[in-house]
Amino acid sequence: KTYDYYQPMIKSLGNLNTNRCYPRLVTLNNGNIMIIGGIEPNSNPAVTISSIEVFNPSTNQFSNYAFSLNQSRSDFTANLLSNGKVIVVAGLKGPSSNLTNFLSDFEILDPEEIQSPVTGTLPAQVRYGHKSAFGVDGNLYILGGRGTPAAGNSLAYLSRVDRYLLASNTYENVRNLASGRDGLDVVAGVNGKILVTGGILSQSFHANTFEWYDPTIAVGTNESSTLLNTRRLHTVLKYGENEYYILGGGNLDKITAIEKIAKDGSVSLVGNFSEQRYLAGFSFWNDKHILAIGGNTD
Repeated sequence: KTYDYYQPMIKSLGNLNTNRCYPRLVTLNNGNIMIIGGIEPNSNPAVTISSIEVFNPSTNQFSNYAFSLNQSRSDFTANLLSNGKVIVVAGLKGPSSNLTNFLSDFEILDPEEIQSPVTGTLPAQVRYGHKSAFGVDGNLYILGGRGTPAAGNSLAYLSRVDRYLLASNTYENVRNLASGRDGLDVVAGVNGKILVTGGILSQSFHANTFEWYDPTIAVGTNESSTLLNTRRLHTVLKYGENEYYILGGGNLDKITAIEKIAKDGSVSLVGNFSEQRYLAGFSFWNDKHILAIGGNTD
């Protein structure tokens, strides 16, 4: 066989204005990248960050955003809305060992840097470790994560789903996932449904199930097929018409396996990384490679 091989050129583009771990990145309509929140490196217990900065790829310059978040946070989600603004949802304002650090708010950020962040509240549920995706109806769905302990669910692995309505700038609680999941990943599918994979269902019990959340009926349904590996804090990438690659993450052992969910719902092993990549970054590259960046091992 013939293989095309590319040696990537690595170039330093300068430094962030603020050192930070685990920020959220959002690509804006003008191509700039907003870098939001995170945790101060080497802080123990964790100290969360409220500052925001913007990277301009045309000039390779980092600039401080005109405003800070109203609440410093980590373990949140951030998405670009259809009106060009950015929504930041829930997360932690400090170590997860303290329940008072769980957040139940959201903030709207103005990329034009004219209006300061506007804060709203979620419908009664604090959460972190959740994920978000847009449904076929154009609304943003917040899925799973971990909330406050409740009877019969002492570690509060959430099946809860909330829907953000742009027109009214409000959230509403809608029907649930088939399973409560923390450390899940989600991606919008071409069938109008949202693919939800893996996570933790209960303490130390990692899931190998995946389900489709259907915004039209607001309910999740587990597939009869299962992943070959249990995993959390992993990545799902959608490729082509209706194929999905499951990458990285961890459980109680090392995971190097790369799995694919085909359009018929079947699961197959397509390869292995040379080492485990937990909390890594993944992207498609040149339409025929998967690029894996960083992460932890073991």
